[in-house]
Amino acid sequence: MAAGDKRGRFITEFAFANFVTAAVNSDDERIKGSCVVILEETDEGTFDRGTATKKLVHQLSSTGDPVFNLKVPASRIVGGYTVKDGVIVPNFNHSEIIDAVFRRRACRWADDGGQVAVGGGAGNSLISGSDSAEPRARSRAPLRYEQGIQQREDALHRLVDIWATGEAAASMGFAAARLFDELDPLEKQKTAMLKERGIGGGRAEMKALRESEERAIELTKLRVNSARRAELEADPLVEYVLKDAEANVLCPATKLWNTGHAQT
Repeated sequence: MAAGDKRGRFITEFAFANFVTAAVNSDDERIKGSCVVILEETDEGTFDRGTATKKLVHQLSSTGDPVFNLKVPASRIVGGYTVKDGVIVPNFNHSEIIDAVFRRRACRWADDGGQVAVGGGAGNSLISGSDSAEPRARSRAPLRYEQGIQQREDALHRLVDIWATGEAAASMGFAAARLFDELDPLEKQKTAMLKERGIGGGRAEMKALRESEERAIELTKLRVNSARRAELEADPLVEYVLKDAEANVLCPATKLWNTGHAQT
């Protein structure tokens, strides 16, 4: 058992949650470094849902700032752990877990509503909004206008802007989803290839991929077809590095641009 003391910020729908995953850093000499643990409502200690957060949008999401002070078993460490010289050493630190969560949420965008899904949903909302705007404009119109406010140029321009932004947002969301569909099998292939070399874990993989990153940069600078270009393009690790770099831009861009414009 280990004690965990944590204050959360902006946890969505926490009024209905009976468990939470928390990133924690150890100050106990029996546990090394940071990790992610699963906290449950029935654990011994304090599971306080805290004060509801007042947000400008999504007011019905029951966002809260909870407080935890719980005792949890070591088996709740996400990713498992090993024991070395009597000290619990998590297999993955909190940074590695969080990175994997965001990446996987983006890949499985249709399943669990990740970053790409949120961006795609914003585009869908804009398109749906433009479809419903026309009858609403009619219903709110002064009687002296047969077509209501639709006869005013500004209303039509705004409606076209909503529709066009929705189409662009949807296109960007689908592009990101297709990219992650291509990246997912490459990531598995990369992991298998490095495992054959005896390389595993976040930092070890990053170090091993530095050479592939240099080769990927070289490939981007080759403007003409050549034997060298063909050689680099055939390297799955180079392909992985390039697509991973593109995904690192497109995924957050989809989330930030699409939802930002949708809110506006």
